[in-house]
Amino acid sequence: MKEKKRKTDYTIKSLVRALRVLEEFVKGEEKELGISELAMRTEFEKNNVFRILATLQLYGYVEQNKETENYRLSSKCLLLGDAFLRKIDLLKEKQKAIETIAKKTGECVYFCMKNNNNIYHLLSAPSSEIISVNIEKWRQFPANIHVAGKLIEKLERTKDKEIDFEPMIDRGESIKGVISIAFPVVEINHISAIVVYIPSFRGDEERVKSIINVGMEIVPELNKRLGEKRLE
Repeated sequence: MKEKKRKTDYTIKSLVRALRVLEEFVKGEEKELGISELAMRTEFEKNNVFRILATLQLYGYVEQNKETENYRLSSKCLLLGDAFLRKIDLLKEKQKAIETIAKKTGECVYFCMKNNNNIYHLLSAPSSEIISVNIEKWRQFPANIHVAGKLIEKLERTKDKEIDFEPMIDRGESIKGVISIAFPVVEINHISAIVVYIPSFRGDEERVKSIINVGMEIVPELNKRLGEKRLE
C-alpha cells in the first residue's frame, strides 16, 4: 500500500515564505517594516524578501512608503477579512439591513468602517437605477473628509454622553456630484456607518427626506439587534 502523504508534503515553499512575511506585519505593533528587519525576523535572504514584497505589492496586498522605503499592509487585505466576516452573524445582519435600504430607496448602500484615519467600504447593496454610485470595496477615503468618517469621529468624541443617532448629510464633499447620507451603526466599543449614495441630479429635498425616513426605520432596529447578539 502507498503511504499516505502528509499535508506538509504538498506545501509550496515560495508561498510559505510569502505567508511568513505577511505574518510579520500582523505580529508586531509597527505599522511599517523594512526589508532588513523582515529578513532578520524571518531568517530569509534579503533578496528573497525583496522579491516577495515586490510580488505582494504587484497584487496590491502591501504598499511602500516612498519617504521611508518601508512596507506596510494595504487596504486590499481588508477583502480577505471581508470574505471571512461575511460568514459571521453580525455581518449578515448588516448586509441584510443595507439590502433592505437599497431595495426601499433604489440607491446604492454601503457599510463603512474607519481604520487608521481612513474609511473603507466593506459591504454593499446595489442600486436599481441605471445611473448609480459604485465604490470599490478596497478604495480608501480620508475620514476627516468622508461623511462616514465625520459621523464616526463625532460619535467617538461623545464617549459617556448620550449618543445622537441622527444621520449626517453631505452634499458633494465626500464625493463630488454625490449626496451622501450616513447613519450610525453602534456596537460595544465600536462605531461604524451605513451610507446611502445618491447622484446629485436625483437628490432633491423630498427624495433625501424619504431616504432618511427609510434609514431611520431600519438602522435603529439593526443597532438593537446587534446589541442583543453581543449579549447572547
